[in-house]
Amino acid sequence: MNPSSPSKKTTQSPPPNFGQSSQSNQSGPLLYYQQQSQPVHVIHGYNLRASRRDSTCARFFFAFLWAGVIWLFLTITVHNLVFWTHFGYPPWPWRHDFEYPVPRGFNIEKCVGSGDWTNNHHSFEKPDLPEHGPSSHFPPLKSGYSFELPLDPDTLWFITKGRLSGGNVDIVTSPDQKAGHVTYEVVVHYVTENARDLAKVCLLNTDKGDEQGVGILTPTRPPYWGREYHLFFETTIVFPESEKERLAVKKFETDTANTIHRTSHLSDKLLFDKVNFQGSNSPMLIFSLATNEGTFKSSNGPIRGVFNTTGHLTLVTSNSHVKAAVGLTSNNTDPSATIRTSNGPIEGEFSLFSSDKDTPGKFDVSTTTSNSHLSTKFVTAPVNSELHFAGKTSNGPATVVLHSTYEGKYEAITSNSFPITVRHNTDKDDPSGKGRKRAGSSQSGRGYAKGEIWWAEKEKKDLQGEVTVRTSNSAVHLEF
Repeated sequence: MNPSSPSKKTTQSPPPNFGQSSQSNQSGPLLYYQQQSQPVHVIHGYNLRASRRDSTCARFFFAFLWAGVIWLFLTITVHNLVFWTHFGYPPWPWRHDFEYPVPRGFNIEKCVGSGDWTNNHHSFEKPDLPEHGPSSHFPPLKSGYSFELPLDPDTLWFITKGRLSGGNVDIVTSPDQKAGHVTYEVVVHYVTENARDLAKVCLLNTDKGDEQGVGILTPTRPPYWGREYHLFFETTIVFPESEKERLAVKKFETDTANTIHRTSHLSDKLLFDKVNFQGSNSPMLIFSLATNEGTFKSSNGPIRGVFNTTGHLTLVTSNSHVKAAVGLTSNNTDPSATIRTSNGPIEGEFSLFSSDKDTPGKFDVSTTTSNSHLSTKFVTAPVNSELHFAGKTSNGPATVVLHSTYEGKYEAITSNSFPITVRHNTDKDDPSGKGRKRAGSSQSGRGYAKGEIWWAEKEKKDLQGEVTVRTSNSAVHLEF
């Protein structure tokens, strides 16, 4: 097509003019170009980016703050719920009405107030005491108080009750102790005075006045379990000494929890008519003690020491060992001893005596454990004395060594074809000095051995003694 042809007309837009409006004079569509009359507000990119970052940081900060608040709330709530579920009551500071367990049958005569505590501790020199492992980590502060009681009551007590009353109690003698009296010295270790004042150290007695003692009472439901509420009590009970003979004490008892019992060498200084130590979750460590009747019971802690009695002796614990040297003296009595534990070994040495050479005495001994070894040895025994012994364990070896004076029946039992060894020492000298020969009879089979042993004379004597040793899944060794 020819561009100059008159039948076609070409329209070309002029370049834009920002200074003024322009209009084409030629026919065709009109195109307008106009400069903006208002100033253009420019938002600089730097400012725009800064504003967006401030907004994002603020939102993140507030979100983090709220998350922290929610986490803290949930932590406190869960902790309180766990505490409440476990102990049955809300923790401190939601609770202020603390309950104090008062021992049944006792009256509270006096309690130590916050202003009664002193800084004077151990007014006397302590004798040697058994070691009980690494030293305890005591709270940094301590206060003390002492009670002085007469020895007249039929029974003297030491009692601890409550969840914060743990510690140790030491029973000792001192030549400086006032005659006819016993001193209870209590030292409490603590972090804050508020925690110390939660404890009530009280003088206790009964309506009849025939029993008296000291009790450490702490809340049954203590406040929040924190370091600031940790208490530890060191109690020392001091008996006087007599220059001529052993001092007679009627009856002494303890009823404690989480409290270590220790005594110094008391056998030469005191003779108790009856001793009854009751504890839990702690050891009982006795250097030496003499009593007509004695009971020592704990749990989850060992019992160790030297015990002498003319009556009955009971040593009982659990989940720990017993290591005891026991002296049984027949004083027109039939002394007996029972040692029992579980999941721990027993190591017992027994010395049998008679105060009358014409009455050799009758003795009854029992040692029982489980899942551990049993070792029992009779170091000495009167000639012609009568011994009844039963030793039993399971899943551990049993070893019993009898004194050469023993005469009577014996039986050893095990299971699953484990070995049984019965050793007759026929070359031993006659303990009576009469030149008699050792004689015996025996029979054995799978899992058992039994027989009799005696000192031969013209005629076989009537045998009264009886010994039984039993275990399972392990060996038995019996020696005469």
